[in-house]
Amino acid sequence: MSWREDGVWIARTRFRDFDGVVRMVKRRGRSKAGAVRALKAALVDRQAPAKKSEVTPDSTLAKVARLWLAEVERAVDAGQRSPGTLDTYRSIYRCHVDPALGALRIREITTPVVDRALSAIKRKSTSRARTAKIVISGAPPGTAPCP
Repeated sequence: MSWREDGVWIARTRFRDFDGVVRMVKRRGRSKAGAVRALKAALVDRQAPAKKSEVTPDSTLAKVARLWLAEVERAVDAGQRSPGTLDTYRSIYRCHVDPALGALRIREITTPVVDRALSAIKRKSTSRARTAKIVISGAPPGTAPCP
């Protein structure tokens, strides 16, 4: 929305900041177009830059898995998790979860999609399906052969 006030053009809009709060953003310019350009530039500046480690709806499950596994590795290094747990998570993800879901975007992973994947894993092994349920949000794809 734009209007002229005291000889200056003002453009304003509501904008949802990276913290999720909607705020009014207003900028001034010598012309209507100048005010709109200033407003657009201000909105670009307000957007939080996407970090490499940030998970977005367009992130793949494989990316989320790498981030999650890094957390598990840190827990192993701190003595809070067993190295065997880490190995199990990697194996289950690589052999079962990654082939079924790894290439999907987070926004594409719905409850029915996960249920179908877990049902397919459960037909092979109930215990692997239980572990896959834990790992579904991430253990990275590996290069080692599946057992």
